[in-house]
Amino acid sequence: KMEEDKGEVVGPVARDSVVLPGDVVGTLGSGKKMKLGDGIGQRGNDLIALKSGIFKIKGHKYWIDSRQKRYVPRIEDLVVGIVAETQFDHARVDIGSAALATLAYTTFEGFTNKNRPDLENGSVVYARVVLADKDMDPQLSCVTQSGKADGLGILAGGWTERGLSSALTRSLLLPDCRVLIELAKITPFEIAVGFNGRVWISSPSNALTIMIKMCILESEYI
Repeated sequence: KMEEDKGEVVGPVARDSVVLPGDVVGTLGSGKKMKLGDGIGQRGNDLIALKSGIFKIKGHKYWIDSRQKRYVPRIEDLVVGIVAETQFDHARVDIGSAALATLAYTTFEGFTNKNRPDLENGSVVYARVVLADKDMDPQLSCVTQSGKADGLGILAGGWTERGLSSALTRSLLLPDCRVLIELAKITPFEIAVGFNGRVWISSPSNALTIMIKMCILESEYI
């Protein structure tokens, strides 16, 4: 799962406060379950900011909204990656982290020696993080835990936008995301949203793709 369930979070930092790495943003209480998201770690009963940003609370979700450009992988994150190198049995993929990620061809649904993914430098993939360790390069997979693609894999054509904030990324991943619902009334399109601040968009024309991209980017400030 992409967010970790914990007990109720109690003070001491107010919503929308600026925090720095190492700041204590709250302590775990014994009340209802909360979800701890991006940028928050745990030390005993204390919740610690893992990066600089704005401490956010929405309903039962807590996270740090940061504009940092370098992505820090987390297990089960969905990411939009760009193939940087191809090898015999794997590809090296740029996901915006400090190191390139490894994507084994065997992690594609239906892989056989005769049915290998058609990857080349510059190919765009939608994948999930299966290994995130500070001492090892990230590892990706293009199947879910059940072994199915479920939308993961090669993203053909389209446009890839980088540099989205974590707040905008999270809003786009919500099932009731208003901007995506309204855009779907105008034109059919496909979208893949990554926790690494990237979004891939495909629509019937370049003009529509640009319109969708601009609406998404502007929606952060509405």
